[in-house]
Amino acid sequence: MPTKGSNKVSQYIIDGVTAKLNALGVADFYYAIVPTDQSGLVKKMGRSAKFYFGNLSSQKKMRFAVVSDTKILKFREEFLNRFTKLDCRFLYSIPPSYDEGNPVYHPPFKLFSDRHQKAIEYIWSKYEIGCAATTYHSIEGNSDWIGIFHLFFREHQQDTKQLLEPIEQELFSLLQEYSEIFVAHAHQDINPIANFGLLSSNCVKILEMAADGDSSEEIGKKLFLSERGVNYHLDRAREILDARNRTNLVSKAYKKGLL
Repeated sequence: MPTKGSNKVSQYIIDGVTAKLNALGVADFYYAIVPTDQSGLVKKMGRSAKFYFGNLSSQKKMRFAVVSDTKILKFREEFLNRFTKLDCRFLYSIPPSYDEGNPVYHPPFKLFSDRHQKAIEYIWSKYEIGCAATTYHSIEGNSDWIGIFHLFFREHQQDTKQLLEPIEQELFSLLQEYSEIFVAHAHQDINPIANFGLLSSNCVKILEMAADGDSSEEIGKKLFLSERGVNYHLDRAREILDARNRTNLVSKAYKKGLL
């Protein structure tokens, strides 16, 4: 299923953010949260589960992002399907050691064969993209998560870099502020545990009912599940959230934006 724009952030806020970024030369953006490479979540899932951000299928599992315009998600979907295995900069959204506040510019297409270069240039021109950059932002209260802004510009890379260098600090300060706003409003959509399907929608529903005080037996009756099935989901959630017991699980689920 293609990534959707989160409706938890009002269009009024999106329009305001977009207008300020447009004034700095940013044409479009999308924002998401992912675990860092050092995250206990990534280590726990491991490559055996094919959940890491150098993996194409992991990238495609993202359900929601905060976006300036849904057309940029169409670009993302098309680019992921056709070119991600060629473009390691897009494939590895988080480098092994990211530099918070220092944009990573996606260079032009000189790294590719002529055939692939023409194909990639075509899709970028189709979506009116001249170049792109990525910035990384800390998430308060979640040191093993990081917010990522993918920024898209009309100008080609060298012009854009020259344009942004004098205002990089101003841009990063704005993006950090917007990151905090997006997390506050859209946490339930874009927290990586739910957003990348590490916990199923059934599991999240069971967590909500457990938070309301329902027993496993009561939850099972309401959802037409066996008590054993309910406990399986709760055990799965405890494993992912590293929770000691049901009370601790509910507390951590609130903290992580699942509830």
